[in-house]
Amino acid sequence: MSGNISFVKKQQQYETVDICVCVNQDNFEELLISLDQSGQNINLFLMDGNEHNNLENFIKNRSWSFNNISLWKDDNADRKSGEVTELYDWLIRQGNSKYVGYLSCGNTVNNHFYYGSVLPLVNNDKFACTAIGSILQDSDELYPYTCIGFASLHYAVLQRVWYDKLGGFDTDLEFGIARQDLALKVILQTPK
Repeated sequence: MSGNISFVKKQQQYETVDICVCVNQDNFEELLISLDQSGQNINLFLMDGNEHNNLENFIKNRSWSFNNISLWKDDNADRKSGEVTELYDWLIRQGNSKYVGYLSCGNTVNNHFYYGSVLPLVNNDKFACTAIGSILQDSDELYPYTCIGFASLHYAVLQRVWYDKLGGFDTDLEFGIARQDLALKVILQTPK
């Protein structure tokens, strides 16, 4: 008896995640390149706060695997750190994926960003968020834990519905503190 044997590779559909990054310095290349390794599942939302068009030129002169790239220019070069929180909150609200994440320039994500940070959240609806494994800037090490001892969500991927339920970032706070505040809101499951 003979027959034809064929192997069919199943095409697995992955959830997309909206990743938001505010760029206000020139060290964005490494972060974008490290994110691009999981790019086909990422809608990238960028706010460019640089005076020059370095970010725009960098994006235009490379081939990317991101699902989508959206770029806005922030004309306020003298923006205070508390206002950066407003920019992140605004960027997060521009997307519509079920999942949203946020990162700062100067950081890099590990090679398994999507599989290590996004898929655990996608595969378990009991969790509201997951931390993004990243190499943190020295200035971010100032607040490695929340006041009640839980590891903070320096950078995280959240279910968008939870971000909205919890009121998102408190835009009255500096971004580092707003991230701590969001971590506490997630842990306590309360908006304030």
